[in-house]
Amino acid sequence: MSACYPESVKDQIRQGATYYPSDPPDAWEALRSEVVSLRQSVIADLMLRWSASAPRETSVVTYRDDVRDLLAMNPEDRHRLMTHPAMLIWLRQAVAKSSSGMRAGGPGVDAVGGWLTDFASVRDRCVADGGPDGLTVAGSVRLKRHDVDPLVSMVSSPTYTFPTGSGSSAEEERMKACEAYPLEFFSGVADAALGRARAAWPALGDMFPRFVHTVVHVPDSEFRSASASRYTGLIFIAGDDRTLLEVEESLIHEFGHQVLYWVMETDPLFENTENGPDFTLPWSGSERDYYGFYHAFYIYTLLAQYYARVVRSRPETRAPAAKRLHEIGSGLELAIPMILSSGRFTPVGEVFTQNVCDSARAVVQSLD
Repeated sequence: MSACYPESVKDQIRQGATYYPSDPPDAWEALRSEVVSLRQSVIADLMLRWSASAPRETSVVTYRDDVRDLLAMNPEDRHRLMTHPAMLIWLRQAVAKSSSGMRAGGPGVDAVGGWLTDFASVRDRCVADGGPDGLTVAGSVRLKRHDVDPLVSMVSSPTYTFPTGSGSSAEEERMKACEAYPLEFFSGVADAALGRARAAWPALGDMFPRFVHTVVHVPDSEFRSASASRYTGLIFIAGDDRTLLEVEESLIHEFGHQVLYWVMETDPLFENTENGPDFTLPWSGSERDYYGFYHAFYIYTLLAQYYARVVRSRPETRAPAAKRLHEIGSGLELAIPMILSSGRFTPVGEVFTQNVCDSARAVVQSLD
């Protein structure tokens, strides 16, 4: 693999990029730059389209001025803004409502006017969230529990429904679970886990805060960890893992989802859009549609690479890491032909999937 990739993500993929930490840093930095540019372009495109169709509407005029202010921001500040989960939620909602509003016979600017007007307040909340107050992990990743942006609360269900403060007995039980130990304690646990991850794989430590914006600790959840593309940049962690090694896996697992969300903003990779649990994951026995199966395959290939490094570098956890590595590797061996035979790939997706499969095969072969 080349030590230096071209700037275009699609060209990088043609040269073998997987966007795992094993790629050269210029690969994932180029991915970040390209996706941030795409997001800014969508914001500007919304402004131009509505300025053409409803130039005198108050919401459009306000939004046009706000976009001009955005484009005049310091590039570093603008870059941070374009990675905030709340801003991305606003953008996806605005695009969806604009599509409805501009459809023939649709409601016009009334469908999106409120969202355009809200842009400035969302921007200001995101900028304020980058201040010095509040807990962080890995140096700059925000750590929260229930104090998330209202837009995050709006789209988090069904993954997780935030407490409403209704005062019901069920709500009180949830809050007791959340008070089991302070958030500061979990901050120390997460920092310790990420520090161990960095020691085993320094490039992963560099990448983590570039793709994970916020970690939300949810001790009352029914899951170990979770992510979704509708709130890209934010991950949920229960923190009820039994060992630090398991906390490492949870954090790295969700980090991997974030990287793949970014890749899929540049290209959908495959055209399998059917819903329904069509595939049984060889690692857990859970059922997923092709999208979920593909994500799992990408993540478990990442985890296998991580555990191989832990086995080599950390004697005190070598035995459990080796056991987990063989469990994941056995699943990868079964998954490779399923991924390749079942996917209806885009041209870029076909190459990218082959690259990921090559990484998975290398792990499997190393276990022989």
